[in-house]
Amino acid sequence: MMRACVLLSWLLVHTLQARPDASYIFVRDGLGRPLRGTYTDTIAAHQWLGTRRRPAWTVELHFTVSKAYPYSAHEIGTHQCWSLTPDTVRSFGRHRQRFKVIDCWCVQKYLLVRRGQETMRIDLPEDDVVDRDVGTVMIRFRPGRYALAEVRVDPEQEERPRSRAPLFHHHHAQ
Repeated sequence: MMRACVLLSWLLVHTLQARPDASYIFVRDGLGRPLRGTYTDTIAAHQWLGTRRRPAWTVELHFTVSKAYPYSAHEIGTHQCWSLTPDTVRSFGRHRQRFKVIDCWCVQKYLLVRRGQETMRIDLPEDDVVDRDVGTVMIRFRPGRYALAEVRVDPEQEERPRSRAPLFHHHHAQ
């Protein structure tokens, strides 16, 4: 009986185990250099923290609450916006800000990156935010509206600095 409970618990844990969050790093060029300027989680702080040469920037996740949302029927179909708070990772000798997008009951998902007067919108796939086996996705910032596949930086295809070190170390969430 004890073995059956242990086996059932093990199967339940592995069945219900959450997929890792999708994560993104925004860079300014093919060399993987970080965006200049101070990151802030509110648009209001742009004027206080940014300068003309180094404008402040924000990243927001926008989405519509899906019909599958189990907690509050009155929220289904509403547009939501979450400011994303980065964590810091080190890759290729630089500290970078990484933004995680959690699984949610969301449809019509997109990221909105605002840097000074420039805005970049990245439409995320409906079926899944990103292939979660690739780790963190690097995105080159440029104003406009794009699908995720259009703005991903493939470190193997981009210009490389003189060093032979990998441009980005993939991080796999456990």
